[in-house]
Amino acid sequence: MASPDTVFIVNPQSRGGTTATQGPRVAARAQRILGGFKTSVTRIPGDAGSLAAGAAPGAVK
Repeated sequence: MASPDTVFIVNPQSRGGTTATQGPRVAARAQRILGGFKTSVTRIPGDAGSLAAGAAPGAVK
């Protein structure tokens, strides 16, 4: 089971943009399997690192 502290970082432009359209279906399946989690979506190149650092302050270097 995922912890409520689990964060999925999603790049909607990955796989040629198909992640943006398939993301909700994947998230619903992950929710059923893992339980609760948070989702953060990248908006610009390099954003994933910032999102990860914000999700786990002090844990990401």
